[in-house]
Amino acid sequence: MKKTGILAHILSLPGKYGSGDLGAGAKKMIDILSNNYIDYLQILGSGPTGYANSPYDALSTFALNPYFISLDILSEKGLLSQNELNLYPESNQSVIDYGFLYIHRYAFLRMAYEKFKKLDTNDSYRIKYKEFCKTQKHWLENYAQFMAFKELNGGKSWIDWDASFKRADSDLEEYHKFLQFEVFEQWSDFRNYANTKNVKLIGDIPLYVSFDSSDVYGNKEIFLLDDKGYPLRVAGVPPDSFTVDGQVWGNPLYNWDEHQKTGFTWWKERIEHLKNLVDTIKIDHFRGIESYFSIPFGEVTAHNGTWEQGPGHVFFNALKEVYSDEIEDLFLLEDLGFITEKVKKLKKDFKLKGMKIFQFIDFTNVETISESDFNVDVYDEYSVAYTGTHDNHVILGWFNSLSESEQKMVFQYLGINHYDELHSSIIAKLMKSNAAMVVVPLQDLLKLGAETRINTPGSSGSHNWSWRVTESQMEIVQNQEYLNK
Repeated sequence: MKKTGILAHILSLPGKYGSGDLGAGAKKMIDILSNNYIDYLQILGSGPTGYANSPYDALSTFALNPYFISLDILSEKGLLSQNELNLYPESNQSVIDYGFLYIHRYAFLRMAYEKFKKLDTNDSYRIKYKEFCKTQKHWLENYAQFMAFKELNGGKSWIDWDASFKRADSDLEEYHKFLQFEVFEQWSDFRNYANTKNVKLIGDIPLYVSFDSSDVYGNKEIFLLDDKGYPLRVAGVPPDSFTVDGQVWGNPLYNWDEHQKTGFTWWKERIEHLKNLVDTIKIDHFRGIESYFSIPFGEVTAHNGTWEQGPGHVFFNALKEVYSDEIEDLFLLEDLGFITEKVKKLKKDFKLKGMKIFQFIDFTNVETISESDFNVDVYDEYSVAYTGTHDNHVILGWFNSLSESEQKMVFQYLGINHYDELHSSIIAKLMKSNAAMVVVPLQDLLKLGAETRINTPGSSGSHNWSWRVTESQMEIVQNQEYLNK
């Protein structure tokens, strides 16, 4: 039977304190999925975010976002009182204000930490905390130090830290360890709750990491950096008909030779870590494992970039040594963008599933539809079908961006005559395809407009990563039947 899923950012879910969290709103989402026999909740990147608030520009690939911590759950544990929670300022329930979150959420998390410090050393919570610090030491020590130094240096990138502020601050480091302990505890409870309701989680593992991250700061040898710590070359994509200058992402590239010497140990640790948090791992920018675009550091366009060979089959063979045939169900590949026959072969050789995006069909005419790799009629059992992703328009925004002739071709393709049939017809067509799974962004399930788009690649500002679903909209989700199997 075909699997189904909903795509939603944890922070986009309902919550009383300025964003969604791992408390009641997240569990209500699971209840809705379970009651509608929907198999998966696909989330976005889960790491702690920096100034741009992007879950794909995280300060760590191992840590979780402290904003996920439910203050209500902290209250249940006695680390915040109800009187204290009553002092939390009212917040916008339809938009995430990250400035508001940074000021107020962290203030209350700090209050909880101060109470935590006063617990008896034999308290069961303190004992579990010590065990967490021990089992997660391989990444937690580096992350806590990085976050402490970053705070002491006013949030600057690690490359710009003042040498006089590169000193230990044990209390600040303990604070960040405490935040990670609590968010991992809440995540574990959330995942267990989902699994008992027969709902599984799909999580993201971005191929590249942020330069300003604890990963680069603490593991410089596995990245292509110069003697001063700056990237030698950075990631991006070449110019094309849509972006004449290409894109310079700025992520440092991997020293793949060093990774291969270690048997891809860092990658195995990273994947195993995420495997303990989710049921399926989506590898973003999968094509960069076969070959990747390399741009000299400091370039403002991608014109001087070159294609370089990635680890390809060697990488996945190393993973197969660990996960054997489980690899086929463990991974979902974001195989979008400039996809060559070699990239397709790599995916096929390991029997891995890839993504098919309905919006990527070329609706110029019948021939372009038929020839498209995203034509629903050619989906197979290694396809996971989407109406769109976090990087695309919502359906209404996409449809309204098409020319009149393209809109007519969409209607003809779907066999409909009216605008109000658009959502249900697209989803129905995907459900009738040979794809193994259909995933629908929450906004499309609610038939919401272009203003609810969660991210516009290549842009920055408060319009990105800020959309939230309201309590009243959640009631609508609860009563829909789009994904009935």
